[in-house]
Amino acid sequence: MEQVVASQTKEQKSNQQSEPGGKPKLHVVATRGSITDVKAPVVVVGGYKGIAPASALKALDDALLHWITRAGDHGMIGGGLGEVFFVPVLHKEIAARSIIVAGMGEYGKFNYNDLCYLGMNICYAVSALKLKSFASVLIGSGAGNLENEEAVKGLLSGFCDALHHVDPKERVEVFRLVEYDKDRYLEIVNILKDVIDKERIPNIDLTLTEEVVRAGKGKHAVVTPLAGRRPVVSSFVNRITIERGEEGYCFSALTNSAVVPVRKVDVQPFFTAGIATQLRKGESEESHEKFGLLLHKYIFPEDFERMIDDGKSLTLVVDKDTAALPWEMACYGPKGHRTYFGTDLKLTRQFRTMLSGAPGIAPPINKSLRVLVIADPATDGDLRLAGALREGEEVVKILTEYQQRLQGQLDIEIVSCLGPEECDPIKILALILNETFDIVHYSGHATFDADKPNNSGWVFSHEVTLSAREIFRARQVPRVVFANACFSAVTNGGQEPSVEQANRKLAGLAEAFFERGVQNYIGTGWAVDDAAAVQFAQVFYKQAMDGKLLGDSLADARRGIFSSGSTWGAYQHYGQSNARIVEES
Repeated sequence: MEQVVASQTKEQKSNQQSEPGGKPKLHVVATRGSITDVKAPVVVVGGYKGIAPASALKALDDALLHWITRAGDHGMIGGGLGEVFFVPVLHKEIAARSIIVAGMGEYGKFNYNDLCYLGMNICYAVSALKLKSFASVLIGSGAGNLENEEAVKGLLSGFCDALHHVDPKERVEVFRLVEYDKDRYLEIVNILKDVIDKERIPNIDLTLTEEVVRAGKGKHAVVTPLAGRRPVVSSFVNRITIERGEEGYCFSALTNSAVVPVRKVDVQPFFTAGIATQLRKGESEESHEKFGLLLHKYIFPEDFERMIDDGKSLTLVVDKDTAALPWEMACYGPKGHRTYFGTDLKLTRQFRTMLSGAPGIAPPINKSLRVLVIADPATDGDLRLAGALREGEEVVKILTEYQQRLQGQLDIEIVSCLGPEECDPIKILALILNETFDIVHYSGHATFDADKPNNSGWVFSHEVTLSAREIFRARQVPRVVFANACFSAVTNGGQEPSVEQANRKLAGLAEAFFERGVQNYIGTGWAVDDAAAVQFAQVFYKQAMDGKLLGDSLADARRGIFSSGSTWGAYQHYGQSNARIVEES
């Protein structure tokens, strides 16, 4: 690696030192190059809460074989506003000796004052390590975020606040502001010159030089992944957040290149509930198209369509109110070429809360796969479900076929509990707590207690419910829970829940499982057709066992039953669309 730096005399360097207790001095080095090639004690990049690494953070994550992604998945790295996380660089994968991931909070809400606060915390953290220099990209800039000028001033203002409060002997003296793009770099240099010449940030003495960092032909180090571990695929998924506001819904969006701040859309509950009911009742493709288009047009801000019209996967971040709508059935586009969220955009749902630390850890993909299938477990006659039993039998059949086909390549173990005779809740609890499963498939009744969500779960009789809290006390939890769990009148006080009520129950149950550490929960928002449910399970497991992404497998399964009433729209996935059950063939 060749590094070209503007030279400085000993006198200039001496003048940069801050006088004890006096006005702090900070020398800014505008650095053109990649953050991975900058030699520094520590490099800083920003990251939003719960968002897969993108841009500069992704470049560092890729260099570290996606350690940052894995740490985020296990709740080791957060992203709350002002939080800073140190990542050591042990094998010279990049030129810097360590990384700070600086939390920017929730996307769509980051502003100038937030950046000042974050800059202050970054400078405090570096000073606490008694480091005299560090490097950072221009946090908070880019499409949909702060303008470059505002971002430069905010970051430097935060540093200034920190330098006034730390011990003068521990003050940072050199800050490298790194930018890869040539045009943006030149703009940033001009902004820095203007800030310094016009003293736009008072009470700090700023100086400036420029440098170019060029990468060598090779990597900084050749690092081999751990044996048997496939590197994580850190692919970015467009994300739209939908939250309930005072009079409607609040939308914000994040793509790989832009952030869209909050938009407010006023809606009336009467119409949203009516649209959901019509989508649930509709048996024809014409009906699905009519009301799916209405769901999109009535609720979605018009300018948000450009966030999803490229056919990429889409994640919706929902709360318990906005989760009530059947978003999988929403559609848009010209007549004859409608794009459905569930089939074409491989829609996945998430909660803001699901990415916090969890007590359970899911097993990694390896050369073995353990599956537990529970179907039609209830002993009471009015709770028996013949369709659930058939679904369980079909899932076992498909997995058995792959067990034989992949013998010698993948060790598949299937534990089947079909029907009440094989579904003693004590024995099943012992299986789950004493052993480790990659997948748990459940088909039967479910119940949800809004006052005590952790008491919600799967019904084994009118007196016995196996709840999320009881099932997943184990330290290791499944990577995937597939639950065709019906919230019927039998478990709902004698009344059939509305579509919105059932979807809220599913969302609450999924969230309870996420709080135990489950990464992917597939459930049904309403009672489904038995034959269509069996076909859905067939397509899903065949695709997933061939190594396809969960989002792709579910989209294929929805397409497979698209003409069989509304069942295709009932299946909802809470989790990661780019996760897999097994390695790609």
